[in-house]
Amino acid sequence: MKEIKCKITGEVQGVFMRDYVYNTALTMEIVGTVENRGDGSVEIFAQGYDNKLNDFLNAIKVGSPEAKVQNVEVEWRDAYEILEDFKVL
Repeated sequence: MKEIKCKITGEVQGVFMRDYVYNTALTMEIVGTVENRGDGSVEIFAQGYDNKLNDFLNAIKVGSPEAKVQNVEVEWRDAYEILEDFKVL
C-alpha cells in the first residue's frame, strides 16, 4: 500500500473542493484526510493501492465543478501507519 501527500493550488477553497475530495475518496476506497490550508491551498493525505491512487489523482486534478485547479504537487511514499477512514479536517 502507498500513500500520497498532495498540495492543490488555484481557486480551491470555498468551492466544495474538500467535499469533492471526500466523496471521491469514499467512492475509490481511499483513506486519509483533506483540509484547507492558510495559504489558500488544499492539502490531501491519502492511502491506497497504486492504481486507485492514480485514479484518485486524476479526479483531483479536475476538481469540483466550481474549482479551478492550477497545480497538484504530489509526494509518493510507502504507507507505514495504515489509516481506517477518510476525514475532512
